[in-house]
Amino acid sequence: MTGFGLARFENENLLIKAEIKSLNNKYTEVNIRLPRALQSKETAIRGLVSSMAERGSITASFAFVNKNATTGGGGLNTAVLKGYLTDLQKLAVELGLDASQILSNPASFPDAFLAPDTELSEQEWKHVLHTLNEAFEHFDAFRIEEGKSIATMVSACADRIAKLLTEVGELDGGRIDRIRERIKNNLDTLVSKDQSDPNRFEQELIFYLEKLDISEEKSRLAQHISYFADTMKQNATGKKLGFIAQEIGREVNTIGSKAADFGIQQLVVQMKDELEKIKEQVLNVV
Repeated sequence: MTGFGLARFENENLLIKAEIKSLNNKYTEVNIRLPRALQSKETAIRGLVSSMAERGSITASFAFVNKNATTGGGGLNTAVLKGYLTDLQKLAVELGLDASQILSNPASFPDAFLAPDTELSEQEWKHVLHTLNEAFEHFDAFRIEEGKSIATMVSACADRIAKLLTEVGELDGGRIDRIRERIKNNLDTLVSKDQSDPNRFEQELIFYLEKLDISEEKSRLAQHISYFADTMKQNATGKKLGFIAQEIGREVNTIGSKAADFGIQQLVVQMKDELEKIKEQVLNVV
C-alpha cells in the first residue's frame, strides 16, 4: 500500500527530519537512508521501521544536523581530496583547460570532510525516535485514508458481481428448456423420427444437460460474495481477501464454461472485469 509521512524536529541545537514512503509490493522491503551521524543506529532504526510498516517497498530517509558542530566535522579528508585533485589535473591537461577552472572549490566534492567521531547523546537519540514516530503517525493516517478509498472501490465491484449473478439467474431460468428444444429440433432436421430412439435420446439428453447445470456454481458464488463482504468488515488481511477472490474467480469461470448461452457468457465477461479490479486493489491491502 502506498503511504507517505514527514516529520521535523528543530531546536537551538538540532535539526532532524524523517520521511517515510511506501509503494505497493507483494512482500516487505525496507530501505534506510541515513546521514553519517545516524549510521551507528541503522540496525535499531531498520528494526523500528520494519515493525511499524507491513508489506510494501518502504523507504525511510533521515536528515540530522548538529548546529553546534564545526564546519566539516572531523576535518578535511585529505586522501579523498588528493585523489580528486590528481584526476582533475589530468582531465584539465587532456581537455586543454586551465586547472584553476575546475579546481576552484574542492571542498564541495563528496566526502571532502571526515565525519566527526562522536556518538549520539541519549537526548539526541530520543529526539530522533520522537521524529520517527511522528512521521509514522502521518504515514499511517495517509494509508488509512487510502484504505477507505480502496474499501469503497472493492465493495462496489463485489456488489456489481452480485448484481450480475442475479441477472445470470434470470437468464438461467429457461436456458435448459431452450437448449433441449434446440437439440431436439436439430435432431428432427437431421434424422427422421422412425430412425431415432426417443428413449435413448432422452437418456443422452439428460446426461448432457446435467453437465450444463450451473445451480451449484451460482449458489457457491453467492456464498463467496457474501463471505467477501463480511470479511471486508473484519479488517481482514489482503492475503485472505485474495484467497476469497480466487474462489470467486473459480466459480465465475465454471459458469462461463458450462453456460452454453451467449447472454450468460456476456455477463460472465463483465464479472471477470469487476473481479480483476478487486484483485488489483487487494494487492494494495496490508
